Amino acid sequence: MMAAPVRAGQSFEVDAPRPLFQTHAPSPGNLFRENYDVTGDGSRFLVNTLVEGSCSTSITVVVNWTSGLKP
Repeated sequence: MMAAPVRAGQSFEVDAPRPLFQTHAPSPGNLFRENYDVTGDGSRFLVNTLVEGSCSTSITVVVNWTSGLKP
């Protein structure tokens, strides 16, 4: 993750980016999906990352479950 100081005024200026921290977040698959989010004040990050040694788990999604309810 990188950051670059920005100054806006009569002109827009950006300094050279510097590293903040390393992540193992996957590259975005498309332009509309991010693997991270930042708090409004920029002090904390939430990063969707791969955990070393983790195992793949399955999830069951039940659709149309309300059709089985009695009226």
